[in-house]
Amino acid sequence: MNTCTAAIEWTRTGGELQTSPAPCMTIPAPTRRDVNPEAAFIAALSSGHMQSFLRLAAMFGYVIEHYGDTPEGIIATNSSGEPWVAHVILQPAILFTGAKVPTDAAVLALHHAAHAGCSLANSVSTLVETAGVWHHEVCVGAD
Repeated sequence: MNTCTAAIEWTRTGGELQTSPAPCMTIPAPTRRDVNPEAAFIAALSSGHMQSFLRLAAMFGYVIEHYGDTPEGIIATNSSGEPWVAHVILQPAILFTGAKVPTDAAVLALHHAAHAGCSLANSVSTLVETAGVWHHEVCVGAD
C-alpha cells in the first residue's frame, strides 16, 4: 500500500493547465511537467468537495474567508492485483468570518451534505472521508 499526498496547485497559464508534481508511485516517474494521475484524481475529489461545501455554506449564510485542503490518498491493490486509489482523506482547514458562527455539528453536517452533493464523489467507489479543522474569527472593520 502506498500513501499519496496531493500537493497540487491548479493554475492556468496561457490556456494550459499546469500543476505541481506530486508523485505517488515510482513507476513511471513523472517529469516536472507531467500531471500525476493519482494526485490529479485526489485533487479533483478535493476540489469537488470544496465547491459543494462553499456553495452550501453560502446558502446557510456562513462567510468563509479561507478554505485550504491537503488531501491524502491511499493506493492499494484491488482483488485483481491492480493498483487503485482506495481511500482519500480530505483535510480542509476552513476559516469562517462574519456574524454567523457555526457549531461543530453544523460544520460536520455541511461536510456530509457537500459529500452527498458532490458529483465526483458519487461517481467513484473510492472511500472519501473528511478530517479537517475549522475556526471562526471576527473581522473588525476599519473605523
